[in-house]
Amino acid sequence: MSENDFDGQLSSYLDALPRDEYGQPVIGSKDLTFVRKASAVAGGVQLLESLSEQWLALEATKGIKQATVAERRGHLNKLLTYLGDDARPTDLTKARAVGFVEEALNPLPVGKSRKQFMLATCRAFADWLEVRGMIPTSDPFGKVGMLLRAADTSRDERSTWSPEDLLRMLQAIPQIDPMWPLVAICAYTAARPQELCNVRCEDVTETTLTINRSKTQAGERTIPIPPQLRGLVSRLAGQSSDGWLLSGLTTSTPDDNRFKLIGKRLQTVRKRVGLCKTLQVYSLRHTGITLMTEAGHPEWLRQLIVGHEGGSTIMAKHYVKSKNLELMAEAMAAISFGETVDGYVMSAGETS
Repeated sequence: MSENDFDGQLSSYLDALPRDEYGQPVIGSKDLTFVRKASAVAGGVQLLESLSEQWLALEATKGIKQATVAERRGHLNKLLTYLGDDARPTDLTKARAVGFVEEALNPLPVGKSRKQFMLATCRAFADWLEVRGMIPTSDPFGKVGMLLRAADTSRDERSTWSPEDLLRMLQAIPQIDPMWPLVAICAYTAARPQELCNVRCEDVTETTLTINRSKTQAGERTIPIPPQLRGLVSRLAGQSSDGWLLSGLTTSTPDDNRFKLIGKRLQTVRKRVGLCKTLQVYSLRHTGITLMTEAGHPEWLRQLIVGHEGGSTIMAKHYVKSKNLELMAEAMAAISFGETVDGYVMSAGETS
């Protein structure tokens, strides 16, 4: 617009604002941020907001998954929220980095390792700014990691599912809903729920299930299908409408994450049935590992089953490969939730 049109719009905007005791217009904080951002851009100043997008674009060229880039954007958004949307590189000082850890990260209800990952993203971004000569402090996030604290989880220490917990969860979900088989298969295989959402029907035989998409190379594995699940898995594969074992899932995020949305629905069900927050679907994996450990099965065998890498796992792949499935089946037999729950899950395989 022309300069006169702009002045007219500005006058109308200011006239509509409330006035302070001196008769000056009171501008809202969001509008004030926009004004400051506009002033900086007009003056040729680069804001952290735009610089963070440049850094993320560079990261995306390194073969990193789009979901990981999106996750790092979320970490940087926490930093930008703390510093202010109109923050400039000069605002990223050691004092502000310390404040970010103590005031923004430490209060988050997540584990210390998760906070360390968030901080690592911010530090990598700061290193990039430092190389370009844009921040006044050398390594503003250096050593501030020692200030990180884990969330207080003293009220919810239990993370192992009991048979009663699993039964309550399953009974709260219709068996025709994909959530039901996902919970059941997680419980008896100790597999990651994200892995199971990416299993295709062609990866399933009468007695085995192959996981081809996992977070690690060790996670790509073939495991026996426990007796409690054989009818269920067979039915799912036979009735699939899209080639996936868990059919009909809605994808999310740029890399077509098939677990994220169903994971949110499972959280809603967990809260509705009154299970403590540590009893996540993922912690069914820890429950299975615990049951196999208590039954005396060796670590290398547990690693093969759940897809953990380790020296003993590598040795097992070389020396006992011919007996792996047999040995895994023996170990997985320890994953039982009692006759009532086991029978309930087995009966689902007979449901058409």
